[in-house]
Amino acid sequence: MDKASLIGDATTYVQELQKEATKLSEEISQLERRLQGEEEGGYEFDVDIPQKETNREKKSGRHKILQ
Repeated sequence: MDKASLIGDATTYVQELQKEATKLSEEISQLERRLQGEEEGGYEFDVDIPQKETNREKKSGRHKILQ
């Protein structure tokens, strides 16, 4: 390889690393904002709470399918 192509490859590699660093910085910022929201009690999420099987369903042998 000549010096020019070596420098060109190195430049391309450094640019790729800079893009990756920017992407990771943005991801860190998003995670920090999300964490800050959790600490302030403002973080919302949906959780499906399984329903307890009733005695009637237990006796009849029918069961609900919980997802």
